[in-house]
Amino acid sequence: MTLTQGNIRTIPEFDNGKVKAVLQSIVDELNKREGFNLELIVDYDIYPVESKPDSELIKVIQAVSKEELPVTGISPTTDAAAFTKAENEFDVVIYGPGVEDLPHQVDEYVLIEDYLGMIDDYKAIYEEYLK
Repeated sequence: MTLTQGNIRTIPEFDNGKVKAVLQSIVDELNKREGFNLELIVDYDIYPVESKPDSELIKVIQAVSKEELPVTGISPTTDAAAFTKAENEFDVVIYGPGVEDLPHQVDEYVLIEDYLGMIDDYKAIYEEYLK
């Protein structure tokens, strides 16, 4: 038995369902051929996290940071993906210290002073957001 694995990061315009349908159709077509007995197994089905650029949480982060921070998307997955399964909607933002292009790299790191400095920022954000 040969096992092939992959990791696909989807976008709202071509979501998980569409990717799975394309992959399943390829498996189905190959299985029509002699010598093929393939099975598509999806063992971790998470969805992209989308935040509203004008959310209250983003406004608070901008105010606390005292600078205009860019509101952009990122490609790495985070624990925030688990929130897509929640029944309630709430603000989700991925915000923290670190070098922007290092997540999930062999040499990923966060400077200690950046980590420690972010603690005070988080406290101020929580206090303002939860008022």
